[in-house]
Amino acid sequence: MSANFANYRPARKLGVSRLLPNQAAPQYSADMATKFLYMDEQYIDPDTHRNGERSGRKKFVSLTGLLIPTDVHKTFRSRYYKAVGKALDVLNGFPELPVIHASKLFPDHSDDVKYQFLEEVVQICADLDFRVIRVGYYATPQLISVFNFNNPQKILNLCFSSMLHCIEDELTQNEIWPVMETDNSSHQDRIFAGLIQATDYISAVIGTGPLSINNENLGELHYSTKRSAYGTVTDCISYLLDAGSSVASLGAIASPFKQKLAEIAANLVPLTAFNEIIEMKFEIPPRGYIAKGPLRYAFPIATDGGQ
Repeated sequence: MSANFANYRPARKLGVSRLLPNQAAPQYSADMATKFLYMDEQYIDPDTHRNGERSGRKKFVSLTGLLIPTDVHKTFRSRYYKAVGKALDVLNGFPELPVIHASKLFPDHSDDVKYQFLEEVVQICADLDFRVIRVGYYATPQLISVFNFNNPQKILNLCFSSMLHCIEDELTQNEIWPVMETDNSSHQDRIFAGLIQATDYISAVIGTGPLSINNENLGELHYSTKRSAYGTVTDCISYLLDAGSSVASLGAIASPFKQKLAEIAANLVPLTAFNEIIEMKFEIPPRGYIAKGPLRYAFPIATDGGQ
């Protein structure tokens, strides 16, 4: 943690509790389900965006999560790979399966094939009761300066912590295991696995009192690769949500392709628990503000005896 970061206090500190000391921890019950939280990060910089979408958008970093029940795998696997086979037009063969990435989706196929595949992905998510969470932060000069986020990837610290706050209700009812596509970097490992490791240590050695993240039912972080079907679906959902945001900000100047993606993304609304890119406010929250959900405020910590 940088010195700059240490001198500022988020309205809900990263890992610091608002829970009462005598608040009962959630107990495991027979109704508790196990879910995976697959995640996909996204960096949007209008100055370098490949589609040249400079107008009306600001630089931000976001994290999209997909809450996936573990008891639907057989159905998911069947429907997902049938959708892939249909897109590749080889339902009865044994193709060399590509790495499927939303921004480079089936490059040798028509846009209609891409639309149909993405529509099927959204329908699978709806039918299998997946839940979508997307939280991000605008990379404002103040955010970068105060928290010493000289690398946009560092903003994922805020995104991941806020995502865990956004699924608080799920964590009281279900056991959740976060999963991230690995980039094989130590920095990514510190952001994701490091946060889980720190909260696990505190809860085991010190107790849950100092924690704001309820980790009672939060499992360790796992890593996947680019060939994960669930990871691909999460990437597609992230891509669609950003298309929706892009069209909302660009309006009529958005390309017909992007507008069609936004139409498909609209079908995600019933599945979406949270979807917001936040501009962090560096001030004391207004009176009556309830620090629930993502981090929105940060303010200096007094160092002169509170004067």
